[in-house]
Amino acid sequence: PAELDRVLRDYERLWKGRDPAGLAALFTSDGMALQSGRPPARGRTAIAEAYRSAGGELRLRALAFATDDSLGYIIGGYQYDAETEDVGKFVLVLRRRAQEPWLIAADIDNSNRRPGPPPGAPSQTEEEAVAEIEGVADSVVAAANARDADRFAAHFHAGPGLTYALNMRRIGSHDSLRQMLGDYLGRQEELTAAWTERRALMLSPDVAVFTGRLRVASRDGAGARREEDQLVTFTARRHPRGWRIVSWHASEQSVMP
Repeated sequence: PAELDRVLRDYERLWKGRDPAGLAALFTSDGMALQSGRPPARGRTAIAEAYRSAGGELRLRALAFATDDSLGYIIGGYQYDAETEDVGKFVLVLRRRAQEPWLIAADIDNSNRRPGPPPGAPSQTEEEAVAEIEGVADSVVAAANARDADRFAAHFHAGPGLTYALNMRRIGSHDSLRQMLGDYLGRQEELTAAWTERRALMLSPDVAVFTGRLRVASRDGAGARREEDQLVTFTARRHPRGWRIVSWHASEQSVMP
């Protein structure tokens, strides 16, 4: 039904817009968010704080639903970024007053990924973790080639502590990174980037460092062509939704008109 679909679409829109206050406003005043691996958050102020790091593509789909006067529920699955399969599931308990829209009384979600092994036991081989980091590097380049700033930025940590540095320019917030990328990619008529060298090193099961040489060829709207090599180093941390880049440093090695 349209009135239930609105709840899901509003949730997606506000999540992508990094609007924790807007997300909290979808809840009843005494609503609760019960996120996987976190304590319950009760009330709109606590919910807004719990969703402070919201951001990126989120897709929600309903698997079942029901309503009865003032109560209802939606059971569904969710995906992030460019994933093609559900990575988790959720239950939204809904409540409303007569002639008013549905609000979320409780949001319960958990991951489809199996719980990790006991402390001290490796969750995967180093080769598997390195392959995942190389996959992140490839996905970032694919997003650049598609001139998709949102997809590019989705691979970066959305909370405090993000660092993105290119030559003398330094950016310290996810929103600034996305704006800078949007401005740059929007000016390019053509852009082709490819790794010519790369290496990933695991510092711990949840922290990795990647170094590589990135060849970038571009043509802007005025027809000016540019080709450069960038020496890139990034650090990534494992998050519940996968690896996220927390620092990215790049410097141009050569520039040809």
